[in-house]
Amino acid sequence: MSSKAMGKPLRHRVEEGIRDGLANAGIDVRRNPYVNPLKLQMRLLNTLSPVVFDVGAHIGLTVQAYRHALPTAIIHAFEPFPSSLAALRESVRGDPNTHVHALALSDTNAPQTFFVNEAEATNSLKPVSDEAAEHWGAGRVKPTEEISIACETLDAVCAAENIESIDILKIDVQGAEYEVLQGARGMLGKHAIKLIQFECILAQTYAGQRPMHEYLALMDSLGYQFLDFFQPLRRNGRLLQVDLMFASPEIRVA
Repeated sequence: MSSKAMGKPLRHRVEEGIRDGLANAGIDVRRNPYVNPLKLQMRLLNTLSPVVFDVGAHIGLTVQAYRHALPTAIIHAFEPFPSSLAALRESVRGDPNTHVHALALSDTNAPQTFFVNEAEATNSLKPVSDEAAEHWGAGRVKPTEEISIACETLDAVCAAENIESIDILKIDVQGAEYEVLQGARGMLGKHAIKLIQFECILAQTYAGQRPMHEYLALMDSLGYQFLDFFQPLRRNGRLLQVDLMFASPEIRVA
């Protein structure tokens, strides 16, 4: 690795390594060149101290991005897998405004089976589909073990923590995003969540993952408006996954 590369922040080096590895497999991970999702969120909210929920925080890269852009934000980070959780806690050590929750958000308040894969970033509440290798390459989503983890609904967490509103809800839980949204119906129903960004996997990767049209129908039924898409991943001309952003009716979009 060059001295120039070593001088970059860890987050940037990790992201570049992931992009390079996927690019070698023929996967295009170029970001939306026109809009930065975090900057868009900041502009729409017009506040420097939002309440942010990072669901599927992994080792804390997104948490650090939000902390850098919003120094006074109150961040709640959710990560159930022990080794990722340890790295996440270490990354936010000394930050009193970041609260780490050792659990997964879902549609139930009960322990669930967590499917662990060779690449920790692909761990999920859903088992790997037989078709995953066809889309991502052999070994990229390879199951290794199953463990039991604590799960709660977003509504239950908000009630326990006396959180009346969330400014930004980011969800990246590898095919189980729909369940997180179902567990947030109380907050979503009263539009107490202003902006939502979540990953939507289109290529068959996990058993039981929901198609995009069900996400669109759910958000429409709750009165949320679609804003834009970000971070599309493509391979051989096919869209594999993409992040979608929605806003509550109270958010004025110019």
